[in-house]
Amino acid sequence: MSPLQIFDMIMSNMYQKIVFESNLYAEQHNISLNTNIEELKSFLGLLIFMGYHEVPGIRLYWSNDPNFNCDRVAQVMSVKRFLKLFRFIHLNDNSKMPQRQSQEFDKLYKIRPLLPHLQETYKTMYKPSRHLAVDESMVAFKGCSSMKQFMPLKPIKRGFKSLGFS
Repeated sequence: MSPLQIFDMIMSNMYQKIVFESNLYAEQHNISLNTNIEELKSFLGLLIFMGYHEVPGIRLYWSNDPNFNCDRVAQVMSVKRFLKLFRFIHLNDNSKMPQRQSQEFDKLYKIRPLLPHLQETYKTMYKPSRHLAVDESMVAFKGCSSMKQFMPLKPIKRGFKSLGFS
């Protein structure tokens, strides 16, 4: 299977949820987004591509400057549409988010629908054939976050803790 087919298998049940919540969030701000699954796939593809092919500013992907211009990006979507989707992309309804002071407050509320979906999908897609060890590592992060951790014995001391197989 290709990486695209694997990504599509993982995300296939989430596309409609993301489209619905993004359109809803735009409506709540009196903006018409009217996105669909195909456009969402294009948007996510552009985000992945931009992670590999970095330029100093996001608008430079659509620039006429030959040092930064990326014709393929402009063929997929206009800069105006990309930035509109980027502004309104959502996974959960903000109007139902519990207040910070309440018992039900969830730091991961905005991405919560994705987490159980990924857990279940990974369980069905990956069946280890031998005993595996779980290892923790740090993903460097210098910004502000209540989820950031400090681990003095790790080479990267501050960031997000990540668990993986070794």
